[in-house]
Amino acid sequence: MKKFIALHPIIFKILGTLLIISVPILLFVSGIITYSKMSLNITLAIVALLLIILFEWTKNFEMNVASKYFGEKEIEHDYKYCIKAEYYYEEACEVYCKQKNKEYDDLTLKDEDKIWEYARNFIAYLVQWLIENDLFCYNEEDEETRELVKKCKERKIKPGKIVQEVCDERLIEDDLSPKIRDFLINYYVEDTDDYENFVNEEIKKELYGFGFEWEDYDKWKKYIDREYKKYLNEKNNNE
Repeated sequence: MKKFIALHPIIFKILGTLLIISVPILLFVSGIITYSKMSLNITLAIVALLLIILFEWTKNFEMNVASKYFGEKEIEHDYKYCIKAEYYYEEACEVYCKQKNKEYDDLTLKDEDKIWEYARNFIAYLVQWLIENDLFCYNEEDEETRELVKKCKERKIKPGKIVQEVCDERLIEDDLSPKIRDFLINYYVEDTDDYENFVNEEIKKELYGFGFEWEDYDKWKKYIDREYKKYLNEKNNNE
């Protein structure tokens, strides 16, 4: 289905080209038949104008269709590992509305910000753990990014800021050190039941229903440290 959808810009470009080209051709033939120099000049002007319109129209149309069906960056690369805050927004919104006894239509911008904090918290915990263990990949040549990561590692800012400003509200395999990717793909994407149980039983909170707190993170850090150690032991035994 995606392959068919991806062809839409190409199909429309071909049809649009044929349609636009047919008009000046007819006008050109008409100009020759009537031997009108003015008619020929007008035809050439129309051709030039339509070619400019065709170029801009097809470029914008292709970008819009690609963005709608694939997302702006997914069309460039088929990431094996990709989690986004927007994946959890709906659940976070439902929990928040229940907590605050609000209807969706009554939410303010402040409420929206809080819901996004809930939604990205799932990623923020992991980002902090990656940064503290030097497993987070980022553009080290960018001074602003380097400073944000440094502050996060020192716990001067919360990792949600990194998720927002550095990760673009998502975490992909390019953000991960190669040696941690397999563990996270299997633990944090394919099997989230352990994380949910930990949140419910250890932190005593509802999944996607709370923001980042260092006290909660420190409990979770011990948990994922243990899981990662278990993963490494199993991997070594199988080799």
